[in-house]
Amino acid sequence: MADGIPIAYRAWGEPAARGIVLVHGGAAHSRWWDHIGPLLAGGRRVVAIDLSGHGDSGRRESYSLDGWAREVLAVATDAGLTDPPTVIGHSMGGLVTLRAAALFGARIEGAVVIDSPTRDMAPEEHAAVEQRVFRSLRVYPSREAALARFRPVPDQPVLGYIADHVAATSIRQADGGWTWKWDPAIFGRAVPQEPLTRLDCRVALFRAEHGMVSAAMTDAMYDRLGRVAPVVEIPAAGHHVMLDQPIALVAALRTLLSDWDHSVPVSSPGVSLGAWLRERWSRMQVRYRALIALDAIPSKAKAREYHNHTHALMIQARCMSKPSYTRCFPAELSWDDEGACLCPGDRAEVTITMVDDEATTFFGSGQRFSLWSGTEVGHGTISRRVYSEYGPC
Repeated sequence: MADGIPIAYRAWGEPAARGIVLVHGGAAHSRWWDHIGPLLAGGRRVVAIDLSGHGDSGRRESYSLDGWAREVLAVATDAGLTDPPTVIGHSMGGLVTLRAAALFGARIEGAVVIDSPTRDMAPEEHAAVEQRVFRSLRVYPSREAALARFRPVPDQPVLGYIADHVAATSIRQADGGWTWKWDPAIFGRAVPQEPLTRLDCRVALFRAEHGMVSAAMTDAMYDRLGRVAPVVEIPAAGHHVMLDQPIALVAALRTLLSDWDHSVPVSSPGVSLGAWLRERWSRMQVRYRALIALDAIPSKAKAREYHNHTHALMIQARCMSKPSYTRCFPAELSWDDEGACLCPGDRAEVTITMVDDEATTFFGSGQRFSLWSGTEVGHGTISRRVYSEYGPC
């Protein structure tokens, strides 16, 4: 029960304090995870929830991410997961996962978000708003007629035996025939304006190669979450990853969970990355290396001098959260063929030295910068980060 509403769930693995809660997408249900859950149950209790308004759970007068997030924690408690669980959500379930992490902080060990468009509605919500599907619960004259109408939204190639199982567990008997288990009112919830924030637990972002979340959207999510969330792409997968690439999904999740088991979080619960690092070093230096695309470049002779450190080179950038604020940092410039002249549009590499981690808010994919050595000698765009290296000054 959660807030007086019965909440159904399924479980795999031996009872254990540690566990995983799997959260389905909009209009889906726990049985979408039937072929995934058992493969994640090594050493953990795995639970798949039917959110209210879905599957075999009860219905509410209205629905919200906050309410569904509370259901996730209620199910974890009822299933005997006394340690903070890892919550894994797909599509709309990813938004529920992020909301649970934001609300309950250290009560969540980790949050994994699978192809969830956090700056937009989930695809099934779009379809409902546009009244393409999910308009109302149609009643079909027979079970076979209902099963024949099953399609994932958005539609995509799927493994037939998995789709057949999901379809068979998506319908229920009703007056006059068979209908779907979901409540049409689930699509009436308000869409949060700022669903992403820095969280007090580990976070990982999964995207399907042919899914709803683009690489650019993933970069934005990565920056918004403080640049500490691993980003994993499932190759050849559509939005509904568990329906077309289940083994690749399981392999990626197992790898992530194993890494989390054998590593220390980049930031401790409730503590920013900067605060956590400053507990180790009173003064900290960051070397941030990134690939860059140059629009305007220094001359060949000057570029060689910068590479040989004959002249000091600085990089100037605007703060991403406060564009009116700019700062300059020492930089080193290098490129593949250092004997050749750089031309506009060439790719190069820049290593930027900073004194504190907050300066990393100046550099992210797509961020503009300029190069200075007394005067401006070039400018361009950050293509992508290569790595950040932290150490004492």
